[in-house]
Amino acid sequence: MALSMEFGFSIGSCFKAPNPPVLISASPKKINFTLTRRSKSFLFRVSAVSYKEFAESALEETKKRIVLEPSHLQEKYSSMTGLDGETELQMLAFKSSKIRLLRSMVIENETMQVFDFAGFMEPEYDTPIFCANFFTSANVNIVVLDLNPLHQLTDQTDYQEKYYNKIMSIYHKYAETFPWGGKLTGESIKFFSPLVMWTRFSSSQEKHKALFSAFLEYYQAWLEMTNQVREEMEPSQVRANCEAQHKYLTWRAQKDPGHGLLKRLVGEAKAKELLRDFLFNGVDELSTKTFIDYFPEYQTEDGTGALVNLSMDEIANKGLEVKRSRKIRDSDIERISVTGYDIELPREHVESTADKALQLNGSDMGGWTVHAEAYPFLSKNDNCVELEVQGYDTSLSESDIKCELSKLFSSCGKVGHVIICDSFSIVYLVGEDAIDKAPKLSGTDMGGGRKALVRFVAYHGRNIFHPRRHKWRIISGRPDVKPKMAAKMKIIKKPKRTAKKKIIKKPKMTLD
Repeated sequence: MALSMEFGFSIGSCFKAPNPPVLISASPKKINFTLTRRSKSFLFRVSAVSYKEFAESALEETKKRIVLEPSHLQEKYSSMTGLDGETELQMLAFKSSKIRLLRSMVIENETMQVFDFAGFMEPEYDTPIFCANFFTSANVNIVVLDLNPLHQLTDQTDYQEKYYNKIMSIYHKYAETFPWGGKLTGESIKFFSPLVMWTRFSSSQEKHKALFSAFLEYYQAWLEMTNQVREEMEPSQVRANCEAQHKYLTWRAQKDPGHGLLKRLVGEAKAKELLRDFLFNGVDELSTKTFIDYFPEYQTEDGTGALVNLSMDEIANKGLEVKRSRKIRDSDIERISVTGYDIELPREHVESTADKALQLNGSDMGGWTVHAEAYPFLSKNDNCVELEVQGYDTSLSESDIKCELSKLFSSCGKVGHVIICDSFSIVYLVGEDAIDKAPKLSGTDMGGGRKALVRFVAYHGRNIFHPRRHKWRIISGRPDVKPKMAAKMKIIKKPKRTAKKKIIKKPKMTLD
């Protein structure tokens, strides 16, 4: 479970998913969702991956260097059964003379796998916190792998020199295989190190082998740190280490997006217990400080800290006050970008609140962390062109296709959103003169004897539509370019079809 982009838990054996359909009621609007069983092809792709070997290999590596003994948490949390009577969560927990807690948990079913592996040191040692959070579904893998710094690197520059500078080669070794997965919130990024691997990719045997290799290399580097670190004898530094670890645990226990999944599996009470007593054990023991003590920016005017955990409906209501505030009226923000909400919610449940969330960045929504930021309109010179592209290798993964398209259009501008279909892709390209340059790339060699085919679709000025609404395209923008756009789109007005009148001939009448 990690920060804004993580979904993780830890290590265990496979368990069966509840028999579909499962009906979930979202109060107070009583909106129902039906989860249906995936096709067999999707099930195979998920079940072909198992994170148990990751945990087993990590424990083998640990035992080569460190004498482990079971933690007191092992007996209490060895396994749990879900509310459906079929789901099982299996956990492992160990400790050593230096390691306060080495714990893991795995959740596996027919449609997803979630893996969480973490190592926390005793307060006498300032070694980074090992963090591995992997999420696998039929369509995507989301990975966060890091040695989280115990002390923020902006405050202690020598900490980076001590632990990270010598092992940055590990990060560079896998940077091309696992490219950066996208934006992280400013709040969560401070808990990551320069070594962090944050990525998304489609499942493949090669990718998972590479992930296994990266996981072991990161973990071996962490084990080497634990062996070499010296015990801190200065009481003030021990207290500083203890408080730094408690701050980290407090943030994770409060903001972890895996809370929503756990709540659905085992109920609210057990989910909270798992988070605070097992996954982030120490949050109630290492210090008495609260979340607001560490993060006072979440405290509301009445001192309650109510913004820490808000539901979607509460955000909507709170947003009404925000929208009417002078701060928003006096700003030049015309729209915002919102990420981090549950993407399985119906569209109408999300759209109505998008313009109300600007000041709620970092708020928790049922286990999901909101990321809200200003999303200004394009400037007059930033022309957005919509293109249809064919000719690339359609067997590539989504990330590889996007990479190929970015290379293709690198001379024309910046590739924004990409919609990948079965045999073609829709590309939104931003750049001055992109409308003239992009179509000329038709015929570019894409490898394997394939040639790129680029077709102009639409020009977008200030009216830029949501990608899901791209079928309702219009030509918009500056008046001086509209005729040019119309010519490129070859708009031809078809003559109106008129129905021909049917002439009925009267029969000839003859006299007998």
